[in-house]
Amino acid sequence: MLFAVSATLIAQTSQADIYAEEAYQKRIVKEYLHGVYIPRDLSDAFVQFNKLIDKATIVKFKNLPEDQADRRLHFGFGKWISHNYNFFEGSRFSAFLNNLGLYHPDDMITFVIITYHRNINKNKLDVKLLLDKLIKNREAIIQARKLEGEVISSEKRKLEVHPDSLKQN
Repeated sequence: MLFAVSATLIAQTSQADIYAEEAYQKRIVKEYLHGVYIPRDLSDAFVQFNKLIDKATIVKFKNLPEDQADRRLHFGFGKWISHNYNFFEGSRFSAFLNNLGLYHPDDMITFVIITYHRNINKNKLDVKLLLDKLIKNREAIIQARKLEGEVISSEKRKLEVHPDSLKQN
């Protein structure tokens, strides 16, 4: 009986996984999701931002020091980007960022904001250096969380040796 329930749960889980993967594959090729245009790459995103953001706001953003650009906009503009460009569910823009090695939505947001800031300031984007930094930071966060892990339970088992197993033939 337990086996039948387990097999049913596994079949349902794999069916859900198949459905989720099919939905993801459809989303990452769509030009529009929920009525919102999805950029195909970074330069397309910059073009869209320049259309969507008024000039005065762009000037304010441009005048921020780079180290403050992401910090100040991450939870406002950054969350708008993540939500509208479907970083959690997947889109053609998130797939583009995944191909660069970014998988966590917060890393994607930081990357987009910093490169956009560099772009409007006509600075070199230094994409490779920024990607390496973000990827290393994410790996360090993951490693720290593993080390901080809490032991939920621990048990010791006494190994009982059967007398016959000590006999030599």
